[in-house]
Amino acid sequence: MTRYEAELKNTSALDPLDTPYLKQVHPLSPPMNGVIFERMKAKYTPDFARVLDAWKWENGVTFSVKIEAKDGRATRYDGISKIVEYSYGYNIPEKKVQLLTILSGLQPRADNQPPSENKLAIQYAQVDASLLGEYELSVDYKNSNNIKISLQTDNNSYIDSLLDIRYPSNGNRAWYNSI
Repeated sequence: MTRYEAELKNTSALDPLDTPYLKQVHPLSPPMNGVIFERMKAKYTPDFARVLDAWKWENGVTFSVKIEAKDGRATRYDGISKIVEYSYGYNIPEKKVQLLTILSGLQPRADNQPPSENKLAIQYAQVDASLLGEYELSVDYKNSNNIKISLQTDNNSYIDSLLDIRYPSNGNRAWYNSI
């Protein structure tokens, strides 16, 4: 983690007004072990666009969660922030609370152990699915025989079932995925 922090510290913003790239480092409070890096979204974006880049370690498992945030409090944004308030606001504290809530819902598990109730299984871990809000999950598996399995899912609710029978105008039955 020291190398990653050094990399963030040594990253330069394209616009000198936006420096430093790494804005703050927030250690996680016990019992959690880890850190949140508050950094620019990208070195070419204005510094009001931020990412809270969290790392948590527990029982040999490393969790990484990133959430976008904004901090438009710099005086150079005063004029434009009154015009486009939703873009140049300040939501770091709220996003940090949301991120900490998600981090607290992440627990390690053995890869062959099923997740507990209302938990979403991820490799070597589980997360309380209710903390994620709307989410998309994509997992790819490829073995040495070049067989690839891809699974994509989300928690959106659908009016129709995922597989639906539709009748095209030519009268033939066709199966298709309604997603």
